[in-house]
Amino acid sequence: MRDNFRRVVKNRAIAYRKQGSEWRQFMPFEDVCGNGGLLTTVGDLLKWNQNLAGGKLHPAIFKLMAEPSTLNNGTRLAYGLGLFVEQYAGCRK
Repeated sequence: MRDNFRRVVKNRAIAYRKQGSEWRQFMPFEDVCGNGGLLTTVGDLLKWNQNLAGGKLHPAIFKLMAEPSTLNNGTRLAYGLGLFVEQYAGCRK
């Protein structure tokens, strides 16, 4: 997880600019956990996608991820636990 959004990370593809004698990240981020705070690699994302598409997740977990959430006031969201759940061209995506 990102704990210092301004830290320069070798080989990270992101905008930087030089301030004085230092290179600093030049993006409007903040230190967050969750959405936007996770740093990963293309290889790790590929493994995640292969496990998701290949059925390696426990069926109960996948069901929770693919089930649209409901707020306390009853409003239904097009978001499960980590996945957006929508229709496109007649297909659930």
